[in-house]
Amino acid sequence: MLKQNAARQRFTTLLKILVGSCLALAVSLSLFPLQASASTAITPTTVTNGPTLQVDFGFDATFRTGYWTPVHIRMSNGSADFAGTLSVSIFSGPPHSTTIGILSPWSFQQPVALAKGVQKQFTINVPYFLGNFTPTGVVVTLRDMHGKIVVTQTATGGYEVKPGDLFIGLISDLKANFDPLRGVSLPNQTSSPTTSSLDASTMPTIATTLDNFDVIVLADFTSSTLSRAQLGALQSWVNRGGILIEVGGQDWQRTIGNLPSEMVPVVVNGTGELPAGTHLLPRIGPATETPGQPPLVDTLKEPVIASVATLRQQKGGFNSEILLSLPPRPAGDAINRVPTSGAIPLITRSEYGQGVICYLGFDPVRPPLLNWQNTGALWRAVLLQALGDTLLISNGVPTLNSGPGQLLTRAGVISIITPQTLWGPWIIAVLLISYLLILGPVRYYIVKKLKRPRWGWPIIIDSIVIFSLLAYGFAFYQRGASLSDNSISILQIDQGGSMAYITTYMGIYVPDQGDVTLHIPGESLAQPAASQFLEGKNTLLSGGDVSAAMITAPGGTVMKLTNLGPWTYNPLVLEQDRPLQGKLSAHLSLRNNHVVGMVNNALSSSLSDVYVLLAHTFVRIGDLAAGETQQVDLPLNATNGQRSMSLADQIAESGGLTAPYFPYSQNDQPRSAYQRHMALLSALEGAGSSSALCGGSCSAHSITNRGTIFLTGGKAPFPGLSDATDPLLVAGAPATLIAWANQPVGDVEEATINGGTPTGQHENFMQMPLNLDVSGSATIPPGLITGHLEDVQGFDAEIILPGVYALTTGSLTFAFTLSQAGGGQVNALNVTVPDLLSGSGGPSTNIRHLQASLFNWKSGTWDTLALGRDSFGTVSWTNPGAFIDQTGRVLVQVTNQNTALGKLYFGVPSLGVNGGA
Repeated sequence: MLKQNAARQRFTTLLKILVGSCLALAVSLSLFPLQASASTAITPTTVTNGPTLQVDFGFDATFRTGYWTPVHIRMSNGSADFAGTLSVSIFSGPPHSTTIGILSPWSFQQPVALAKGVQKQFTINVPYFLGNFTPTGVVVTLRDMHGKIVVTQTATGGYEVKPGDLFIGLISDLKANFDPLRGVSLPNQTSSPTTSSLDASTMPTIATTLDNFDVIVLADFTSSTLSRAQLGALQSWVNRGGILIEVGGQDWQRTIGNLPSEMVPVVVNGTGELPAGTHLLPRIGPATETPGQPPLVDTLKEPVIASVATLRQQKGGFNSEILLSLPPRPAGDAINRVPTSGAIPLITRSEYGQGVICYLGFDPVRPPLLNWQNTGALWRAVLLQALGDTLLISNGVPTLNSGPGQLLTRAGVISIITPQTLWGPWIIAVLLISYLLILGPVRYYIVKKLKRPRWGWPIIIDSIVIFSLLAYGFAFYQRGASLSDNSISILQIDQGGSMAYITTYMGIYVPDQGDVTLHIPGESLAQPAASQFLEGKNTLLSGGDVSAAMITAPGGTVMKLTNLGPWTYNPLVLEQDRPLQGKLSAHLSLRNNHVVGMVNNALSSSLSDVYVLLAHTFVRIGDLAAGETQQVDLPLNATNGQRSMSLADQIAESGGLTAPYFPYSQNDQPRSAYQRHMALLSALEGAGSSSALCGGSCSAHSITNRGTIFLTGGKAPFPGLSDATDPLLVAGAPATLIAWANQPVGDVEEATINGGTPTGQHENFMQMPLNLDVSGSATIPPGLITGHLEDVQGFDAEIILPGVYALTTGSLTFAFTLSQAGGGQVNALNVTVPDLLSGSGGPSTNIRHLQASLFNWKSGTWDTLALGRDSFGTVSWTNPGAFIDQTGRVLVQVTNQNTALGKLYFGVPSLGVNGGA
């Protein structure tokens, strides 16, 4: 009997050890999944007598680090018909070497098929980024249908365009000569502009890849060879902040005649001959005026062929200004072969969304202008007009990659899409603790204290069965129901209201270990959010970046995430160009501090929380059903003089919320859809994002230009007095419409995960630039007439924060156009220049750095303004006719009148009008 009891005890102990070991092993495997190594040594190999590869990386071997970059792969097949997969990955290694030391865990793939004896070019876009390592190049691998490597080829980047330096894309025939453009000298540039050629075979089909370029010039090119996708990408790129220079002249029909009307700010009627002696440079600017030197000769001694055009009517599309025009000519004049009325625009600047389209009526890449000594000055003047503040960003400050979808400035979005509570680990812990308690203390108490020895074995067996069933059932539930996907899509709609650039932030919560396959319909650029952009976020991230394969194929993009750990959260970023199902439009006017007009929602989805935003104020439209047209007559929101309060805070306060409203910072959650919307507005203005390198929020303490953050230090006296553009506004547009679509509005289906649609919350936020007719308003407040930097004189002028300028010597000139004010009489101009230094001495200080002047078009001189003794330096100038040219342009120049006092700090000048009705 004693032997039986001893054997039973030994068996019980062994069983406990076995069960405990199994549970410990299971928990260990679940909590510590195998991770793919980011460091891989690969030796390039080539298999002879098969397909061969020729790899070209970047744009003419030119690239920017951190941007989506095309890899052009020319594949030749000299053997039997071939089908397989091309794969591209980024690698790092010794400089100027193809040795692969660190290989990215991400690969970008495309299925290929090639018949015998055929050559074909494939293009795969990759984000040229490798975390904390410096990327060296790309490795291209060709595999057959069985996954066997057929050939491997590496390519290193040629020339890197440094952050802040100008990169210009040239869509032109090979015979066009851009040497004068390449030789232009501009402020804050370490070298002359870098250029790369584009054509129908290399032009990207998605705007994200075009973000490499600051400017694109379209000249002497058969634009009909571009596909609809390529034209759509170009249009979307401009709408998001790109600069397009369109060259007309003798070849205008071939170059711009086939473009969509939304992309051409003029209507060309034909060509004519500009007589010798015609002015060919803008009247004001560094190209024509250099202190201490005579003006440049801006005429040519021979005639020039020009395209004869008129400005396209502004029906919600363009805000245009004429920089150079030919005065009306008598009938029968050489230029009047085509009947016109009024001045003929030769150089125009038009704002389109956040971008700029410049039109040149003559061709500087062909004789006789090509051989003109001042063609470089012409290019310089046009670039200065178009680039504006971009040229004032210092090239000597540190920079950061803002991440996919500008994650470093929008990190609060990640907090919004993070799952609220992840119960899986807690449930497993409770089950394990309960199991151990029952097998240990509870069983001991029953067997020993209650003296029920016969219950010992039943308790063990029943516990194993019950807890096994519970664990299996929970695992089955987790696999089938707990895969979740929260997303926020930001739709930047163009001014036509029918196309959108969509950035989607997606967070996939994975309850169990394994692989996840995401299918995204339509063409898109997708990538996981790298861990370095998620520092400080409360997310259940795997250690390091996940292994991922992005596969591009007809019909969409497939992203495969492999070896994901259980209970992990995986943020992704998707970028797409999409036509909308329907159209969104508005025709609005400002009358006596009321927004009057109509808003039409012809989209396939209803809209909620629709607002029209203006500088420092807004109006709430409310909800719009699909197909609904709403007439509006609403007063502007009263700001109570709080100019420094952001639009997000104003809107939140108007809805009864405490501003700033971002409950995620306190580990809280919104309670309604309206509160979620307000939290998103705060996130887009920088709430919930902080970086030690930026000294806080990057959007508030640095300057973001496209995909680069410039760490300027952000030290300026009283920066709150500046009049920087609110992040919710479309820069350059008089008004901005924002709304939330209650259903997707793209023309493709929703993304699926593992073949199904998981649970989760999805937000579709829309942002669209609007024109605002102010011709019926007797008073036009500052901020509605948009201005831009036109001229830079001096070597130390810089922009140190959004809307904050610094200047010791020289001057900055800003241009405004009153064409937005209609044709009414202007009785007074109200010029406002925020003097940030005067804030330290108070409104009564008699010491001023700042001096502002208006350009007198009649006398050709600058007339000094007697600014008020306050921090905003406002002055009203009656009888302003001499300061408004025939096209409605007003020029304001700011100088430092007392350089002995040091650097001048001031905000963006603004212009208001009295008597515009």
